[in-house]
Parts: sequence; structure tokens; C-alpha cells
Amino acid sequence: MTHAHTPGPWGLQAGEHASLIWGAPPDHNAVLVARIQREGPIGGATHIADVRLMAVAPTMLAALLTCRDILDSLTTEQFTRGGDKPAREAITEALRAAGVEVEE
Repeated sequence: MTHAHTPGPWGLQAGEHASLIWGAPPDHNAVLVARIQREGPIGGATHIADVRLMAVAPTMLAALLTCRDILDSLTTEQFTRGGDKPAREAITEALRAAGVEVEE
């Protein structure tokens, strides 16, 4: 499966009036993925949380692809022995990258 997006990980540069999301394709030249203007009633913390969520999109996509690959081939017996653990770990890692507090 191929993807037509700038490969991750993406970086975040937060500013007072706008935030930038940067990607680094294989040639390592930074690419501006998005410029998010802060306007209206959205507060600073909410703005940063929103931008952080956008910036971890490649990480979340990778986690979804990992989960699909693991769960597609998982038998009931493997599941009962914890075979879904790598999928759960990929999901937890993506959630943490998005700033979500995850219980152990």
C-alpha cells in the first residue's frame, strides 16, 4: 500500500498567532505540511492540542496499518494468548503521541 502524503514523523512549531507542521521527506529537506492560523475563540491550549493531533497523523496511520496487519492474521487461539498485544501497544503509542493520557 502506498501513501501520497509527506512521510512522518511530522514536527510542530507552535506560535502565538499561527502554528506550523513540518515534514521531512526521504531527501531530508523540510516541507511545510500545514500552517494553522489561530483565529476566533479557540484558546492557546486548545489550539496547541489541535495542532499536535494533526502533527501525529502519520504516527496514527502507522498504528492503524500495524493493527490491521496483526488483527487480520490473528487466530482465536493467538488472541486468547495475548496475540493482540502488539496492536494494543501501537494504539497506545499513537495516543500518547497525540497527547492523550493512557492508563496502564
